Amino acid sequence: MARARLFLALAISIKGRLRLAFATQNRRVGKKRSVAHHFPLLKKNSPPVGIEFFLRYNASKYLLYKRNRIMDANQTHKRILQAALTVFSRYGYKGASTRAIAKEAGVNEVTLFRRFGNKQSLFAEMIENYSAIPYIKAARENSGKSLEKRINELGVQVIKVLEERRDLLSVLLSDGARFKNQGEELLRGGPGRVLEHLILWFREAKKAGEIRKIDPEAAARVFMGVFFFFMIFQKILPGEKFFPVNERAMLGEFVEIMLRGILPLEDRT
Repeated sequence: MARARLFLALAISIKGRLRLAFATQNRRVGKKRSVAHHFPLLKKNSPPVGIEFFLRYNASKYLLYKRNRIMDANQTHKRILQAALTVFSRYGYKGASTRAIAKEAGVNEVTLFRRFGNKQSLFAEMIENYSAIPYIKAARENSGKSLEKRINELGVQVIKVLEERRDLLSVLLSDGARFKNQGEELLRGGPGRVLEHLILWFREAKKAGEIRKIDPEAAARVFMGVFFFFMIFQKILPGEKFFPVNERAMLGEFVEIMLRGILPLEDRT
């Protein structure tokens, strides 16, 4: 008897949750549907079933509904980030409006603000997902490879990402020079975040004895400077046409110089 009462109480609780969930869904689609529309076993004239079966059946349906809602939310989040990348690349930071991004994503502007708060936060999260940062994190965590190999592989990925984001990089460089008020937001949300992740990695490498006792921030700035300038010179400016190089070999030389300097080994003190 006690077990039956427990199942009944749980069933009533789940039924209440279902009513609330689908009342919300009905408001979104503009149709009035009962919970029984979604769950046949809740209909008044449905065949009698044991309370345990009733509970398990409707609980599984409810969990499936919740899982689908979570998946839809994740897809919406990714869609907004992808739309932000498109709109920022097209109009720059100043010219990109949250309304245009929402329209590109196929959502209303309220949804964008609910998820990201403001344009600056959206820009920062877009950079976190569509820049070199994911590759820097992967290099930090991949302790099974030597630091030299990880830096080599990261360099290849950084150039690949920068080339894919050429339009975004070009328009942001222009915005940063023309609109001083947005310069700080661009720096903090864009290259500044990349720099912070590199500093963290080189600080950990220094602590682990993988690099000598140098300033991790200086090392991070050298890395960024080499690859950003290469991208600007070769890809944004017409360097590929007038100063062509073997890109892969040149990247390897960059890493070699960064790790070992330019003096002969025997001349180092």
